[in-house]
Amino acid sequence: MTVSQRGGHFFCELKTCFFKTDIYFSELLYGNHNFYHLCIPQRPVMKLSWLLTLFIFCCCKNEKRAHQKPVIAASKTIIIAERKKPTYEEMKARIQLKKHALGKQFTSSFNKAGIAYLQTAFVSVLVDSILPYWYGTPWDFNGTTQTPGEGSIACGYFITTVLQHAGVRINRVRLAQCASQQMIEEIIVNNQKRIFSNASMEKFTGHIKQQGFGLYIVGLDAHVGFLYNDGQEIYFIHAKWANPKAVVKEVASQSAVLYYSAFKVVGKISDDAAFLKRWLKPQ
Repeated sequence: MTVSQRGGHFFCELKTCFFKTDIYFSELLYGNHNFYHLCIPQRPVMKLSWLLTLFIFCCCKNEKRAHQKPVIAASKTIIIAERKKPTYEEMKARIQLKKHALGKQFTSSFNKAGIAYLQTAFVSVLVDSILPYWYGTPWDFNGTTQTPGEGSIACGYFITTVLQHAGVRINRVRLAQCASQQMIEEIIVNNQKRIFSNASMEKFTGHIKQQGFGLYIVGLDAHVGFLYNDGQEIYFIHAKWANPKAVVKEVASQSAVLYYSAFKVVGKISDDAAFLKRWLKPQ
């Protein structure tokens, strides 16, 4: 017997039971069953048994509806293709094209507005396009790699290599082996540098904040790296000889390498008009 058949049989038995109960109450009230039917054959009030049967039927029907799974409309799936990151060589080629276009645009008009535009362009090329490839590249005192992520690189070679790959015409090897102050003086043509000796970190970082947005080279006791002021925070980007012994970008005010260096010399390369002109020249 199926579930539906058993259910029908159950309701028949239930109806019979209620009918018998109804007869029993009628005999109690009227003395016999025949008298009950004779007295109230057209009684307008529905019998108790039929009311209970209707109530149980409605409850079962509602329970069946409650167990039904709601109908959910099928959702549309949108697939977004991930942009493929260009290789380092492809990025360098793009930078050369961008630099060539900028060179045509600013060959004759090198005013204050033009220098400000080139400053932003150069900083973007180095900070956003070149440097991210180098993060995590191992440091070594004798490292000279020109491929980020492969081999190792020393702090001086890190500076000259990324500048050369950004399109700056420099002697990568000779400058990498110079003292940091000499390196800054040769790269920054206008010689606008500032030397700090045993100065507090607050004084040093305060000077960088005052100089504003841009890219700087900072020389330490026996180290060299970039400082990047994004207008809100100052970052120290360098091939770090201390742990994790790799190229890192860290908040300058939290850098132990900066903090414990008694000597600091810093020059802002992105504001140097002569440097920017040299950058635009073909390599």
